[in-house]
Amino acid sequence: MRCDIMLHIFVSDLAGRPVLGKLAQRIAERTQGWVFVEFQAPPSASLLGQLETAGRCIRVNDYVYLDSSAMAAWNAHPDFHVLK
Repeated sequence: MRCDIMLHIFVSDLAGRPVLGKLAQRIAERTQGWVFVEFQAPPSASLLGQLETAGRCIRVNDYVYLDSSAMAAWNAHPDFHVLK
């Protein structure tokens, strides 16, 4: 059996966006799901390598799907950002 749920949360206050990243990571952890991450600019090979080392990372063009472990690594990365 398979169930797909897509959750969209938008945060207009830039200060609240790190909380959104942590919330997405926690939801992925509890549901064994994935987080869709779209980057402001194409991610570097170094960043993608770090995410793949931390957890599961599926690359699709200029965005990725991250499992909870990889999302935790993205949350802790100095280049972390959330697009509106």
